Amino acid sequence: MSNKAIGLQDIAERLNLSISTVSRGIRDADGIHPATRAKIMQEAEALGYVGHRDKNERAKVDESRKRNILILTGGKVTPGGYLEGLSQTASNLGVSLHIHHCPQERCSELFSGNSEPVSLREGICDGVILIYRWPTEVIKTLVQRVPVVSIMHDYPGMPMDIIGIDTVGGVNSLVSHLKDLGHQRMGFFGLMPEVAWSRARFGAFVESATYAGVPVEMNQVIRFEEDVLRHGEAFRTPAAINQVIRGIKSGVRAWLAADDYSGYCLCEELSKQGLQVPKDVSITGFHYHDFMQNPHLPALTSTLVDNVEIGRLALKLLLQRMESAGKPLRLYVPAEFKAGESTGK
Repeated sequence: MSNKAIGLQDIAERLNLSISTVSRGIRDADGIHPATRAKIMQEAEALGYVGHRDKNERAKVDESRKRNILILTGGKVTPGGYLEGLSQTASNLGVSLHIHHCPQERCSELFSGNSEPVSLREGICDGVILIYRWPTEVIKTLVQRVPVVSIMHDYPGMPMDIIGIDTVGGVNSLVSHLKDLGHQRMGFFGLMPEVAWSRARFGAFVESATYAGVPVEMNQVIRFEEDVLRHGEAFRTPAAINQVIRGIKSGVRAWLAADDYSGYCLCEELSKQGLQVPKDVSITGFHYHDFMQNPHLPALTSTLVDNVEIGRLALKLLLQRMESAGKPLRLYVPAEFKAGESTGK
């Protein structure tokens, strides 16, 4: 095949990429992942591709358009603070945001049939910000195509930047609070070994409890499978609640929940069993979101995080990554103690 017969479409089809992505890769334009560009250049060289004479004109048109950032969110409710921070920053920097919501149970189908977001399908997506946890196979496809920043969730081995929370500082403030109230034994509710933020909060609990002289009792750690994120009612299973009740009867009257949602589930289920919060048992959450509040239950003692700042940082970090390659970065936002009504002596 002669050089003239080789076009961008040929390269795009071989690599399963959009023509726009291939074009930007060959021109070394901003907003394309270094690994993706390397594959494009390798395939172009193998095919003997030579660029058209009007490539400078095409580059000028492409560079003049707004950068398009795709926000992928998979939860039932997207925290408003994240979106507020993203929107403010996008407005200030002249960036277009495309929001694509997908139910948790269908996240694995993102690239199936007509489920793929339009900006990805048409090759105009310059980067992706992830809210909530996404299947590993979806992540593998995304990072090969565009730069990606994840809010809260870690994907070991994946080349992406992460905006997280100072988990150790936040959990330590909760453990210290309970210790100051006189609690000498504590349990942990909501360990999900496959979920990065849950592991991190449990690890911080072990570290903080050890420092505070509180024994870490593994039989007072309530574990759940990853599916609990798609079916939140699993936090209410009789087996889990009964394990907590047995712990309370044995003297474990303070429980740290992995997040506010699991904390409110625990409060509600214990109240159904005749236990009063905080008279009979103290419960804390982690990472306060106003939409998780239950008006029929005591407000959880938790940690307060600037969700607007998380949104701002996520977009700024993604734009920075689009400009230059490098090792993945992790930025952490403080988690401050937030007093509530769910803890007592």
